[in-house]
Amino acid sequence: LHSRRVFTDMLASVRAGVGRAAAVARGGSLGRAAGTHSARAIRYAGVMQRQDSACTPSRVSRIQPVLAREIHTSPVPRMADEVPKLSFDDHLEIVNQHLTLLGKNNKFGQGLKKIREDTSVGIVERWNAAAAIYALSLAHCLSPYGFTPDINSLQHYQEQQDKICREHEHGGDIAKFNRERLLVLADTAFGVDLPEENDVTLSTVRQAWGMLAMRMDTDEFEKSVNKAFDALPTTSGEEAEAMKFQTLQLEVLKLQAEVGESFNLTGDDGFIKLQIAMMEHQTDDQMRYTASMAYHKAFTKLKLSIPGAS
Repeated sequence: LHSRRVFTDMLASVRAGVGRAAAVARGGSLGRAAGTHSARAIRYAGVMQRQDSACTPSRVSRIQPVLAREIHTSPVPRMADEVPKLSFDDHLEIVNQHLTLLGKNNKFGQGLKKIREDTSVGIVERWNAAAAIYALSLAHCLSPYGFTPDINSLQHYQEQQDKICREHEHGGDIAKFNRERLLVLADTAFGVDLPEENDVTLSTVRQAWGMLAMRMDTDEFEKSVNKAFDALPTTSGEEAEAMKFQTLQLEVLKLQAEVGESFNLTGDDGFIKLQIAMMEHQTDDQMRYTASMAYHKAFTKLKLSIPGAS
Protein backbone atom coordinates (compact mmCIF):
# COMPACT_ATOMS: atom_id res chain seq x y z
CA LEU A 1 0.00 0.00 0.00
CA HIS A 2 2.66 2.50 0.97
CA SER A 3 5.54 1.58 -1.35
CA ARG A 4 4.23 3.80 -4.16
CA ARG A 5 3.63 6.67 -1.76
CA VAL A 6 7.16 6.92 -0.45
CA PHE A 7 8.76 9.29 -2.96
CA THR A 8 12.30 9.83 -1.77
CA ASP A 9 14.22 10.21 1.41
CA MET A 10 15.25 13.59 0.07
CA LEU A 11 11.61 14.69 -0.06
CA ALA A 12 11.12 13.52 3.48
CA SER A 13 13.94 15.89 4.30
CA VAL A 14 12.05 18.66 2.56
CA ARG A 15 9.25 18.33 5.09
CA ALA A 16 11.77 18.82 7.87
CA GLY A 17 13.84 21.43 6.11
CA VAL A 18 11.52 23.75 4.22
CA GLY A 19 11.35 26.27 7.04
CA ARG A 20 15.10 26.32 7.35
CA ALA A 21 15.46 26.88 3.62
CA ALA A 22 13.10 29.82 3.87
CA ALA A 23 15.23 31.52 6.48
CA VAL A 24 18.47 30.78 4.66
CA ALA A 25 17.14 32.11 1.37
CA ARG A 26 16.26 35.37 3.11
CA GLY A 27 19.77 35.67 4.49
CA GLY A 28 19.28 34.16 7.94
CA SER A 29 21.46 31.51 9.53
CA LEU A 30 20.56 27.86 9.90
CA GLY A 31 21.12 28.14 13.63
CA ARG A 32 18.46 30.82 13.97
CA ALA A 33 16.19 28.87 11.65
CA ALA A 34 16.31 25.66 13.65
CA GLY A 35 12.86 26.15 15.18
CA THR A 36 11.00 27.45 12.13
CA HIS A 37 7.90 25.86 10.62
CA SER A 38 5.84 25.95 7.46
CA ALA A 39 4.77 29.61 7.68
CA ARG A 40 8.21 30.61 6.51
CA ALA A 41 7.71 28.70 3.28
CA ILE A 42 5.06 31.26 2.31
CA ARG A 43 7.53 34.11 2.68
CA TYR A 44 10.17 32.09 0.83
CA ALA A 45 7.71 31.58 -2.01
CA GLY A 46 7.27 35.35 -2.17
CA VAL A 47 10.99 35.82 -2.68
CA MET A 48 10.97 33.31 -5.53
CA GLN A 49 7.92 34.88 -7.13
CA ARG A 50 9.78 38.15 -7.61
CA GLN A 51 12.25 36.26 -9.75
CA ASP A 52 9.72 34.65 -12.08
CA SER A 53 6.00 35.41 -12.11
CA ALA A 54 5.22 31.96 -13.50
CA CYS A 55 5.43 30.63 -9.96
CA THR A 56 3.18 32.61 -7.65
CA PRO A 57 3.38 32.53 -3.85
CA SER A 58 0.08 30.73 -3.59
CA ARG A 59 1.26 27.97 -5.92
CA VAL A 60 4.69 27.47 -4.45
CA SER A 61 3.47 27.65 -0.87
CA ARG A 62 1.32 24.62 -1.59
CA ILE A 63 4.47 22.56 -1.16
CA GLN A 64 4.04 23.20 2.57
CA PRO A 65 1.82 20.14 3.11
CA VAL A 66 5.08 18.19 2.92
CA LEU A 67 5.38 19.28 6.54
CA ALA A 68 2.15 17.43 7.26
CA ARG A 69 3.22 13.98 6.13
CA GLU A 70 2.83 14.29 2.34
CA ILE A 71 5.88 12.12 2.04
CA HIS A 72 3.36 9.25 2.14
CA THR A 73 0.10 10.67 0.85
CA SER A 74 -1.66 13.59 -0.74
CA PRO A 75 -5.11 14.79 0.37
CA VAL A 76 -6.43 14.52 -3.21
CA PRO A 77 -4.16 12.17 -5.17
CA ARG A 78 -4.22 12.68 -8.92
CA MET A 79 -5.27 9.82 -11.15
CA ALA A 80 -2.67 8.76 -13.69
CA ASP A 81 -4.61 10.20 -16.64
CA GLU A 82 -4.76 13.62 -14.92
CA VAL A 83 -1.00 13.96 -14.64
CA PRO A 84 0.59 16.31 -17.21
CA LYS A 85 2.45 14.32 -19.86
CA LEU A 86 5.92 15.55 -20.75
CA SER A 87 7.78 15.04 -24.01
CA PHE A 88 11.50 14.36 -24.29
CA ASP A 89 12.06 18.03 -25.11
CA ASP A 90 10.02 19.04 -22.05
CA HIS A 91 12.21 16.90 -19.81
CA LEU A 92 15.35 18.30 -21.36
CA GLU A 93 14.13 21.87 -20.85
CA ILE A 94 13.16 21.19 -17.21
CA VAL A 95 16.52 19.72 -16.22
CA ASN A 96 18.35 22.57 -17.95
CA GLN A 97 16.19 25.19 -16.24
CA HIS A 98 16.65 23.46 -12.90
CA LEU A 99 20.41 23.49 -13.37
CA THR A 100 20.22 27.22 -14.04
CA LEU A 101 18.14 27.86 -10.93
CA LEU A 102 20.65 25.98 -8.80
CA GLY A 103 23.49 28.09 -10.18
CA LYS A 104 25.44 30.30 -7.81
CA ASN A 105 24.14 33.53 -9.37
CA ASN A 106 20.50 32.59 -8.78
CA LYS A 107 18.51 33.06 -5.57
CA PHE A 108 18.12 29.30 -5.14
CA GLY A 109 21.83 28.84 -5.68
CA GLN A 110 22.56 31.65 -3.26
CA GLY A 111 20.52 29.79 -0.66
CA LEU A 112 22.66 26.70 -1.22
CA LYS A 113 25.79 28.80 -0.93
CA LYS A 114 24.65 30.19 2.43
CA ILE A 115 24.18 26.62 3.68
CA ARG A 116 27.80 25.92 2.82
CA GLU A 117 28.95 29.05 4.65
CA ASP A 118 26.88 28.45 7.79
CA THR A 119 28.55 25.70 9.82
CA SER A 120 26.81 26.61 13.06
CA VAL A 121 24.63 23.47 12.89
CA GLY A 122 25.18 19.85 11.97
CA ILE A 123 25.16 18.17 8.60
CA VAL A 124 21.62 16.75 9.06
CA GLU A 125 20.05 20.20 9.44
CA ARG A 126 22.11 21.56 6.56
CA TRP A 127 21.04 18.67 4.35
CA ASN A 128 17.40 19.31 5.25
CA ALA A 129 17.71 22.91 4.13
CA ALA A 130 19.50 22.03 0.90
CA ALA A 131 16.95 19.32 0.07
CA ALA A 132 14.16 21.84 0.59
CA ILE A 133 15.75 24.34 -1.78
CA TYR A 134 16.34 21.59 -4.35
CA ALA A 135 12.70 20.45 -4.28
CA LEU A 136 11.25 23.97 -4.22
CA SER A 137 13.36 24.95 -7.22
CA LEU A 138 12.24 21.81 -9.06
CA ALA A 139 8.59 22.62 -8.26
CA HIS A 140 9.26 26.10 -9.66
CA CYS A 141 10.41 24.53 -12.96
CA LEU A 142 7.44 22.15 -13.16
CA SER A 143 4.76 24.73 -12.44
CA PRO A 144 4.43 26.05 -16.04
CA TYR A 145 3.84 22.48 -17.25
CA GLY A 146 0.78 22.03 -15.02
CA PHE A 147 2.36 20.20 -12.07
CA THR A 148 1.26 21.33 -8.64
CA PRO A 149 4.04 21.64 -6.02
CA ASP A 150 3.15 18.58 -3.95
CA ILE A 151 4.70 15.19 -3.38
CA ASN A 152 2.42 13.27 -5.75
CA SER A 153 3.25 15.60 -8.63
CA LEU A 154 6.97 15.37 -7.96
CA GLN A 155 6.71 11.59 -7.85
CA HIS A 156 4.78 11.44 -11.12
CA TYR A 157 7.37 13.71 -12.73
CA GLN A 158 10.24 11.51 -11.55
CA GLU A 159 8.53 8.34 -12.77
CA GLN A 160 7.97 9.87 -16.22
CA GLN A 161 11.57 11.02 -16.36
CA ASP A 162 12.93 7.59 -15.38
CA LYS A 163 10.84 5.97 -18.11
CA ILE A 164 12.00 8.36 -20.81
CA CYS A 165 15.63 7.93 -19.72
CA ARG A 166 15.26 4.18 -20.18
CA GLU A 167 13.23 4.12 -23.38
CA HIS A 168 14.16 7.19 -25.46
CA GLU A 169 17.14 6.89 -27.79
CA HIS A 170 18.62 10.04 -26.28
CA GLY A 171 17.51 9.33 -22.72
CA GLY A 172 21.12 9.21 -21.62
CA ASP A 173 21.36 12.96 -22.21
CA ILE A 174 18.76 13.61 -19.53
CA ALA A 175 20.46 11.15 -17.18
CA LYS A 176 23.70 13.12 -17.56
CA PHE A 177 21.93 16.37 -16.73
CA ASN A 178 20.36 14.70 -13.69
CA ARG A 179 23.80 13.74 -12.43
CA GLU A 180 25.00 17.28 -13.09
CA ARG A 181 22.19 18.69 -10.92
CA LEU A 182 23.32 16.52 -8.03
CA LEU A 183 26.95 17.50 -8.58
CA VAL A 184 25.93 21.15 -8.35
CA LEU A 185 23.86 20.52 -5.21
CA ALA A 186 26.72 18.70 -3.45
CA ASP A 187 29.36 21.23 -4.46
CA THR A 188 27.40 24.46 -3.89
CA ALA A 189 25.80 23.53 -0.58
CA PHE A 190 28.52 21.36 0.95
CA GLY A 191 31.74 21.71 -1.02
CA VAL A 192 31.67 17.98 -1.80
CA ASP A 193 33.27 17.18 -5.14
CA LEU A 194 31.48 14.13 -6.51
CA PRO A 195 32.80 12.06 -9.44
CA GLU A 196 30.96 12.31 -12.75
CA GLU A 197 29.96 8.67 -12.39
CA ASN A 198 28.30 7.65 -9.13
CA ASP A 199 30.63 5.48 -7.06
CA VAL A 200 27.91 4.60 -4.55
CA THR A 201 26.08 1.76 -6.26
CA LEU A 202 22.44 0.76 -6.20
CA SER A 203 23.48 -2.37 -4.34
CA THR A 204 25.01 -0.20 -1.61
CA VAL A 205 21.87 1.92 -1.36
CA ARG A 206 19.70 -1.18 -1.04
CA GLN A 207 21.96 -2.67 1.62
CA ALA A 208 22.05 0.62 3.50
CA TRP A 209 18.26 0.79 3.58
CA GLY A 210 18.10 -2.82 4.71
CA MET A 211 20.38 -2.02 7.66
CA LEU A 212 18.48 1.18 8.33
CA ALA A 213 15.14 -0.64 8.41
CA MET A 214 16.49 -3.06 11.02
CA ARG A 215 17.82 -0.20 13.16
CA MET A 216 14.48 1.63 12.93
CA ASP A 217 12.75 -1.49 14.27
CA THR A 218 14.74 -1.60 17.52
CA ASP A 219 13.67 -0.59 21.02
CA GLU A 220 16.71 1.70 21.16
CA PHE A 221 15.46 3.72 18.18
CA GLU A 222 11.94 3.87 19.58
CA LYS A 223 13.25 5.23 22.89
CA SER A 224 15.42 7.79 21.10
CA VAL A 225 12.51 9.11 19.06
CA ASN A 226 10.15 9.22 22.05
CA LYS A 227 12.76 11.15 24.01
CA ALA A 228 12.93 13.65 21.16
CA PHE A 229 9.11 13.82 21.12
CA ASP A 230 9.12 14.69 24.83
CA ALA A 231 11.31 17.71 24.11
CA LEU A 232 8.86 19.16 21.56
CA PRO A 233 6.74 22.20 22.47
CA THR A 234 3.17 21.48 23.50
CA THR A 235 0.86 21.48 20.48
CA SER A 236 -2.15 19.52 19.28
CA GLY A 237 -3.82 18.21 16.16
CA GLU A 238 -2.13 18.30 12.77
CA GLU A 239 0.62 20.63 13.95
CA ALA A 240 1.67 18.18 16.66
CA GLU A 241 1.58 15.30 14.20
CA ALA A 242 3.68 17.21 11.68
CA MET A 243 6.27 18.14 14.31
CA LYS A 244 6.52 14.53 15.40
CA PHE A 245 6.98 13.34 11.84
CA GLN A 246 9.65 15.97 11.34
CA THR A 247 11.42 14.76 14.49
CA LEU A 248 11.17 11.15 13.34
CA GLN A 249 12.78 12.02 10.02
CA LEU A 250 15.64 13.83 11.73
CA GLU A 251 16.30 10.73 13.81
CA VAL A 252 16.23 8.59 10.66
CA LEU A 253 18.79 10.86 9.02
CA LYS A 254 21.03 10.49 12.05
CA LEU A 255 20.78 6.73 11.66
CA GLN A 256 21.66 7.04 7.99
CA ALA A 257 24.87 8.81 8.94
CA GLU A 258 25.74 5.89 11.23
CA VAL A 259 24.79 3.25 8.66
CA GLY A 260 26.88 4.99 6.02
CA GLU A 261 30.00 4.29 8.07
CA SER A 262 29.51 0.57 7.38
CA PHE A 263 30.16 1.38 3.71
CA ASN A 264 33.13 3.69 4.34
CA LEU A 265 30.85 6.71 3.84
CA THR A 266 32.15 8.58 6.85
CA GLY A 267 31.94 12.17 8.04
CA ASP A 268 29.99 14.95 6.37
CA ASP A 269 31.26 14.06 2.90
CA GLY A 270 30.22 10.42 3.31
CA PHE A 271 26.77 11.42 4.54
CA ILE A 272 26.24 13.68 1.52
CA LYS A 273 27.44 10.99 -0.90
CA LEU A 274 24.92 8.55 0.57
CA GLN A 275 22.08 11.07 0.36
CA ILE A 276 22.93 11.86 -3.26
CA ALA A 277 23.00 8.15 -4.11
CA MET A 278 19.59 7.68 -2.49
CA MET A 279 18.28 10.53 -4.62
CA GLU A 280 19.70 8.96 -7.79
CA HIS A 281 18.08 5.61 -7.05
CA GLN A 282 14.88 7.03 -5.58
CA THR A 283 12.53 5.09 -7.87
CA ASP A 284 14.10 1.68 -7.28
CA ASP A 285 11.23 -0.58 -6.24
CA GLN A 286 13.24 -2.56 -3.70
CA MET A 287 14.56 0.53 -1.95
CA ARG A 288 11.15 2.18 -1.89
CA TYR A 289 9.50 -0.94 -0.49
CA THR A 290 12.11 -1.33 2.24
CA ALA A 291 11.82 2.33 3.22
CA SER A 292 8.04 2.19 3.14
CA MET A 293 7.82 -0.83 5.44
CA ALA A 294 10.37 0.69 7.82
CA TYR A 295 8.34 3.86 8.16
CA HIS A 296 5.10 1.90 8.49
CA LYS A 297 6.51 -0.06 11.43
CA ALA A 298 7.90 3.11 13.00
CA PHE A 299 4.54 4.86 12.74
CA THR A 300 2.83 1.90 14.39
CA LYS A 301 5.34 1.64 17.24
CA LEU A 302 5.33 5.39 17.87
CA LYS A 303 1.52 5.55 17.73
CA LEU A 304 1.53 8.07 14.89
CA SER A 305 -1.32 8.23 12.39
CA ILE A 306 -0.38 6.11 9.39
CA PRO A 307 -0.77 8.34 6.30
CA GLY A 308 -3.33 7.10 3.83
CA ALA A 309 -4.99 4.80 6.34
CA SER A 310 -8.67 5.33 6.98
